[in-house]
Amino acid sequence: MRLSKIILFLALCSLLVTPLVGAAQDTLPEPVAAGEIALGEIIDAELTADAPALEFTFDGEADDLIDLTMTSLDFDTYLVLLDEDGAVIAEDDDGAGNLNSRIGPFELPADGTYTVVAQSFVYNSGRGVLTGEFMLSLQAGTFEPTATPTLAPSPTPSAT
Repeated sequence: MRLSKIILFLALCSLLVTPLVGAAQDTLPEPVAAGEIALGEIIDAELTADAPALEFTFDGEADDLIDLTMTSLDFDTYLVLLDEDGAVIAEDDDGAGNLNSRIGPFELPADGTYTVVAQSFVYNSGRGVLTGEFMLSLQAGTFEPTATPTLAPSPTPSAT
C-alpha cells in the first residue's frame, strides 16, 4: 500500500514538471532577419527581447576567405555561420577575446548566400535572452603566414 502511494506521488510530480520544462524551451523568440552585410562593412545593431538573435546574409564564392567579428560591451557574444541550406558550418563563442566572437579566417566551401546569426551565448545555449548593443564586421580574411624555422647547416667534420 505504501509503495503504491509513493509511485502515485512520483507520477503526479512528473506530470507537473514536464509542462514546465517544455514551456521554458518554447518561450525563446526565433532569430529575426536583419538584412544584408557586405564585405568590408561594420554594422552597429542591438539585440532586444523581441529580437534576441539577428540574421544577416551575404553572398560568397567558393574559396573566399572571410573574417567575421562580433563585439559587445553588454553581453557575451556568439556567432554562427550557416550555409545556403541552413546547416551550421562554423560557430564561435570567445575567439576574438574578452567574450567577443570571431569566425575566421574562414574559407567558404561553395558559391551561395550565407547567413550570419549574431546572438548572445546565453540565447545560443537556450537559457534565456540577453539584450544590448553590438558591432558586427565582415572583412576579407587573410591567412597569417607561419614562420618556418630554418636549421643552420651542421658543421662538417674536418681531418686534423
